[in-house]
Amino acid sequence: MAESHLHIVSFDIPFPADYGGVIDVFYRLKALSETGVKIHLHCFEYGRERADELDKYCASVHYYHRYKSPRHLMSSEPFIVETRKNPELLKNLSKDKYPILFEGLHTTAFLNHAKLRNRIKLVRAHNVEHAYYRKLAEAETNPFRKLFFKTEAKKLKRYQSILKSADGILAISAKDQKHFQKLYGNSTLINPFHPIELMEIGGEGAYAFYHGNLSVAENKTALEYLLNQVFIKTRVPLVVAGKDAVRAVKAIDSKIKNLSVVNNPSSAEMLELAKNASVHALPTFQDTGFKLKLLYSLATAPAIVVNQQMVANTGLEEFCEIAISPEEMAKKVTELHQSPPDKGMLKKRESYLSTHFSNHQNALKIKSLF
Repeated sequence: MAESHLHIVSFDIPFPADYGGVIDVFYRLKALSETGVKIHLHCFEYGRERADELDKYCASVHYYHRYKSPRHLMSSEPFIVETRKNPELLKNLSKDKYPILFEGLHTTAFLNHAKLRNRIKLVRAHNVEHAYYRKLAEAETNPFRKLFFKTEAKKLKRYQSILKSADGILAISAKDQKHFQKLYGNSTLINPFHPIELMEIGGEGAYAFYHGNLSVAENKTALEYLLNQVFIKTRVPLVVAGKDAVRAVKAIDSKIKNLSVVNNPSSAEMLELAKNASVHALPTFQDTGFKLKLLYSLATAPAIVVNQQMVANTGLEEFCEIAISPEEMAKKVTELHQSPPDKGMLKKRESYLSTHFSNHQNALKIKSLF
């Protein structure tokens, strides 16, 4: 049998897998490698160190400079695309005829290039990007960043038509799949890849838990909601963990007393905190893409309380408690904190996740497309 090769073009160095986008990328390339695909990884470096761990799963790894000069803000193309238009990438992709998987609209500068015309080309759509950037603009308070996100959203909406040059768009959610299918007719739902294949639940900790990358405005908004509107109404202790968690908590004028903060935890620390909580509280106010933190919580928490935006179009509603107000979220957190997990529901949840969110099965699904 002939060897199967695949180029993967990543918007960032996907290890360590410590935030949403690169979690999806890393565990996808790992799963594809474990099915026998020879991965040729191309990634842009701009703040993260080169990672030897990637050599375990890739036949080759190439790193490229990302051109982040302010002059690229004047381009008619989106900044996230223009700054990744590195000619060395095109040169390396042109050396063979292997299929190419572009990770995110960010990496598609050469998607319709003449040198790649006869190649099988797939694009992983992590979001409907212009909608995502519009939501970022709404959540941002810094005037310059708000203007950047608004401008980028307009450019991305114009630019996304490049996806008609893809042989397949791998959508991350049912909602996104419908969006791309309607526009381009070449979309397949591929659920997110994730670090926990088997559920790991302790539930013995005497605390509720919130986790996320707290350098991101979306997550800061969710945290402020929890501190000032939800946990002010309950005596349940709260543990907040994630990137830049201390800075984010300090920026919020919160009156709650039963609060602990774990700043920049390792993967092992995060897992222990997550699986030993009594309940996870996960609101979001940006219903774009798929929130990988929800999948992480479903694999580690005895109970999860969310708002409607967190589970919209995920098919995971029945495994979460949905609260439509801060008062209802506080009430549900208190009740679930005091109750043992429903073992029947946990078993049903585990069965559903293993069927629909299996990294191996989703890797085989992608493999069938090239």
